[in-house]
Amino acid sequence: MQQTKKCTSYKRFSAGLRLLRVVLSLVVLEAGIAGALCVKENVANLRKGPGTKYSKTWTVGKYTPLEEVQRQGVWIKVLDVDEEEHWIHR
Repeated sequence: MQQTKKCTSYKRFSAGLRLLRVVLSLVVLEAGIAGALCVKENVANLRKGPGTKYSKTWTVGKYTPLEEVQRQGVWIKVLDVDEEEHWIHR
């Protein structure tokens, strides 16, 4: 009887750990990948709005990490590492 009780407790504990692992992996996936962009050109201009008629706010180099916020045609609204908003051509 005592052995059956231990086995049931272990199964519950094991199932709880599996569920926790799944939840944590989903949180890491969402936080780590969603919206992440990286500049692929040697130099790219960031702008105040979605078009070349808007002034440049920054010039960034290749591999600069950005976070996608919104898309409008061929323009992407992004956040830089300081969480400032800019637009970049796709």
